[in-house]
Amino acid sequence: RIKFGIEVYKKIASQKLNKPVSELTPEDLQNKILPSLVLNGATEQLPMMDRIAKSFGFPQEKIILFNCGDHAVANTQTHFTKMPEHPVVGKFKHVALVSTSYHAPRVARTASKNIPADIDFDVLGVPMKDFPFDVYRKVKGEVKRIIEYSAKGDIDKNLRTE
Repeated sequence: RIKFGIEVYKKIASQKLNKPVSELTPEDLQNKILPSLVLNGATEQLPMMDRIAKSFGFPQEKIILFNCGDHAVANTQTHFTKMPEHPVVGKFKHVALVSTSYHAPRVARTASKNIPADIDFDVLGVPMKDFPFDVYRKVKGEVKRIIEYSAKGDIDKNLRTE
């Protein structure tokens, strides 16, 4: 997910800086007109996520580590309900959310229910070809969770639209 997120970030940077992706430099990625790369996860996940982003050459100055709590309490919902609490992330007007493709429908519904209405969002799924596991089992589990969380009111049954 982090690699895909950085690829998306570089495409945005390429457009904003009017420069081919292949010619972007580390200095270009630090440009003030570019957004931050927010890595959100459980407390225990963040050091590893930070290392991965840096291993792909992403500048530390543009990385925001967004702590959603320890592993026992962090989940898809807390990733969004805690967003307004962060001094920087809470001020965003638009976010691009990157998730695994099989998880993207639940992420979109959870975001729709829990992200403040003044924050617009897109959900981008990492292509399934990049995963070495049985997608069918993952999708089947996600469908069950969407039904369960929808019945509890934790996610939107329909996506928020403009």
